[in-house]
Amino acid sequence: MTTTPFAGLTAQPINATNIKPTKSWGICLDDFEDPNEVLEFDEDALAIVLALKRLENSSYDIYDRMSRSVQLPKTCKQDRLDAKAIYSHFKNKFMMMRLREDYISKFLIIAEKLCNGTTKIKREDLAPLVALPKLYKEDIVLNGILAKGNSLDKSLLNSHGEIDNVVNYVGKLVQRRKNSVIDNHFWKDEKGHLYRLSLRRQDSGIKAWDFIGKIGKVHMLGSAAIKKIEGTDFHAYYLYTTIDLDIPE
Repeated sequence: MTTTPFAGLTAQPINATNIKPTKSWGICLDDFEDPNEVLEFDEDALAIVLALKRLENSSYDIYDRMSRSVQLPKTCKQDRLDAKAIYSHFKNKFMMMRLREDYISKFLIIAEKLCNGTTKIKREDLAPLVALPKLYKEDIVLNGILAKGNSLDKSLLNSHGEIDNVVNYVGKLVQRRKNSVIDNHFWKDEKGHLYRLSLRRQDSGIKAWDFIGKIGKVHMLGSAAIKKIEGTDFHAYYLYTTIDLDIPE
């Protein structure tokens, strides 16, 4: 087995789920705006968000136009159907999180309230509403990745250990948080257990890890912690220290 030039790449642990409403989502209330002001719309608020996205408006533009009720488009049938799908997805997700007694952030509490569908919304809840379609897409990608693997036993949660396994690349989940973009790479071993590596786009070696993903099969040697993937009941290896890689012959 020959050592590749990628030996010693460092993956620092990050918390991709430190979710806080409003400012954390890159959309800030102006000082003169009343966060408790109720905004009223002619149609379901999330369907309007999706209509604006369909017309290629940015999140900033959507927030601005909806906060001022300026040039809001009429929703189409697909916008309304997509809104219902997003509501249903998050209702089920929040229900399962409560059953597992998972931590529910302030943002998720707001999002849960919004999932009943509404034409009226507090100004302070607008930013989480605008973020829902993005989070929905991230969840769909994550669920597809988890479906290809097997969860580690819950009894191993928060334990640490050395890894020395040949793993196959599964896929990448891109998350946008605050002012950063986070790439989450996933591999799985012969037992189907998943290995997660999270990197900010500004971190060194980000392109190298994309290339490693394209290689597909690699041998990993290093350390990992076993953690629960946020918002799920799935446990995986989190790669968080220097990792040596070989390409199996």
